[in-house]
Amino acid sequence: MTLLLVLFLSAQERGVQDADIDAAVRARVAAMTACRPAELWEHAAALEALGAAAADAVMEGLKSASPQVRLGCAKALLGMNAPEAGEKALRELVDSKAPAELRLAALALLRSSLDDALAPVLQRLAQEDADPRVRIEAARTLWDVAGDRWARERIERFLLSDDKALRDRAALALGEMGYVEGVAKKILARLAGEPTDDGLRAVLILRIERLAKEREASANPFDLGRDALVRQKDAEIARLSQELAALRQVQLRGDKGADPLLDWVMARIRENYVDEAELNEVALRVGAAKGLLNALDRFSTFMDVDETQQFEDSISGAYTGVGAQISQDRDTGQLVIVRPLYNGPAYRAGLKPQDRILEIDGLETKGKDMTEIMRLLKGKRASHVKLQVMRRGWKEPREFDIVRAEIKMENVRTRLLPCGIAYVRLDHFGERAFDELLEGLAALGPAGFQAIILDLRGNPGGLLSEAVKIVDLFVAEDPRPIVTQRGRIGEKAEMSRNAPPQYLSEPLVILIDKASASASEIVAGALQDYDHRAVLVGERTFGKGSVQRIFPVPPELGGLVGGRSALRLTVQYYYLPSGRCIHTRRDAEGRVTAEGGVTPDVEVAPPSWPLWKANELEQLAEMPALKDYVQRLLEPAHAERSAALLLGGDGGDPERYPGFKEFFEQIKDATRCTPADVRLVVRANLWRAYEDAQGRELPADFQDDRQLRRAIAEILKRLGLDPAKEPAYAGIDAPQER
Repeated sequence: MTLLLVLFLSAQERGVQDADIDAAVRARVAAMTACRPAELWEHAAALEALGAAAADAVMEGLKSASPQVRLGCAKALLGMNAPEAGEKALRELVDSKAPAELRLAALALLRSSLDDALAPVLQRLAQEDADPRVRIEAARTLWDVAGDRWARERIERFLLSDDKALRDRAALALGEMGYVEGVAKKILARLAGEPTDDGLRAVLILRIERLAKEREASANPFDLGRDALVRQKDAEIARLSQELAALRQVQLRGDKGADPLLDWVMARIRENYVDEAELNEVALRVGAAKGLLNALDRFSTFMDVDETQQFEDSISGAYTGVGAQISQDRDTGQLVIVRPLYNGPAYRAGLKPQDRILEIDGLETKGKDMTEIMRLLKGKRASHVKLQVMRRGWKEPREFDIVRAEIKMENVRTRLLPCGIAYVRLDHFGERAFDELLEGLAALGPAGFQAIILDLRGNPGGLLSEAVKIVDLFVAEDPRPIVTQRGRIGEKAEMSRNAPPQYLSEPLVILIDKASASASEIVAGALQDYDHRAVLVGERTFGKGSVQRIFPVPPELGGLVGGRSALRLTVQYYYLPSGRCIHTRRDAEGRVTAEGGVTPDVEVAPPSWPLWKANELEQLAEMPALKDYVQRLLEPAHAERSAALLLGGDGGDPERYPGFKEFFEQIKDATRCTPADVRLVVRANLWRAYEDAQGRELPADFQDDRQLRRAIAEILKRLGLDPAKEPAYAGIDAPQER
């Protein structure tokens, strides 16, 4: 109930006007009545933010029977133009029978008071109050307000108490008053070794005391750097004093945001780290935040300033980097290139799909967080990045010096294949994925298509909204939601029609692989669940079925982490229409505890050559003789024939390429490859050269793509066509009944 009220108040006060101030104050006062201690200070801060115009209304809150409400209103008044009223209310509260925790907080708030009437009250409380904690705090406040030496003597008595908690409280109070001697110092030294809030207070007190002594020692008139050193020590003492005061406020508020262990670690770093000049508070905080998120799951992360900008760029589809889709192998943790983007830096450097990036600028990539990897790959335009790359068939890694460039990702590539099959490759669910898919299919419309192959291989996901709209294109009304998000924050079902279905009758096959993730898995899985609207061909998908919510760091905290940053936190899992969850869950050691992903209807693995053959194919690709032969195939005398073989298929026959027999005779003694193997390399190089000559990417070489060939076979089966009777698809076997 309290949470709902707080949310209502937050929404209400965003547009609060003068006429609404009284109502806003009354609502806050009502919320204070039953709130937790930490929430009390949030309400007080909200009242204070209303400004001086709200002071009269806040004073009405001082009439409440609830001491907690009076404390919150008094705190708010201290920051308005009515500190006298706030101090008076606090003085009355400390001298009442209110709960001790509220009276202690009121005493702490009174430390900066200049009210002469306060000293007699504090003297009486320090001497007579039934709660020894109140006596200590009253004496501590009396010292700040009046500098009364008697107050210190009253606190010193508690150093001999049989109650350890009272001894600790007294030593801390004396330390903050500047008295660090004898028994008090011994207690503080003990506390400083404890990973608690009191321990951190003791650390700060002892450090202030040490710095003060160093400052006094710096008064040597023969030390030429004395003035600068004294200024440095004064600044350090002031900073530590502020930290100590802030810690005291946190303890009084009962704020759960303070963690004793983290505070203790930070204190040890500040005091003992070998290279003090290299200490960076912002970097420490960001590192601590990243560490917290790393302990959860691989998709939750704290994004610093650069990473936040890169994340936003990745959604918009524009960024500066190497121009390659990458993925982490789910079994080995290695960084793999899924696809170099056509004509991008990685493509021009000669990187290929399935290349493994071992290092980026000397930093190993295996198992590293993908957010960190993206930060390393992206950078300023025209800047250099060195990649250490290993390719199957190479004997050792090679280094590539790549110049980053501005990358504009297109979501969709289309091509009309023989027999009226529309091929659509969707690389990323960016902001215009749905629109680009519609535009791509419409562009194929005049030529006519009878079936659709949707290629989601290597697609890492993106915007859920785009995925839902794409599913809508292919299915009629169904009571089951396309996808459901479930988690502690609730449940949300995506089932509304964003667009009328347009492709209900065309046979549909979806290509997936182990790099298809997130939104790709939702589209493939949903269209599989809807009465097998689509047949899935390829490999089981990645298993990334979780929802990450972005929590921007509030502006008032931005300075602590260097600017505009954000928390990316897993808050829900995705569930498909059948109710299955697509998220693979792992334990702390990375072992799978619940298998996720989407399993294809037809499992087809990509080709995998023996190592000797992979090595031979790579050597063949680098032969000057092969490169010369490919260039001859693009000369005017052979260009038309070569284009026909590329676009219409070569039937797997190498001798259909002009001059192939003579070329093979030229190189056969330099390779162990057969003519069929050599054809693979010739065709791959010819395809790339043809793209460059055309100045555009040409997707879907169905001749040597095993998974795509099986998808075509499934389509032909549904169209009632025999692959053996289609010249372009020579060698494609008709699928068996499942």
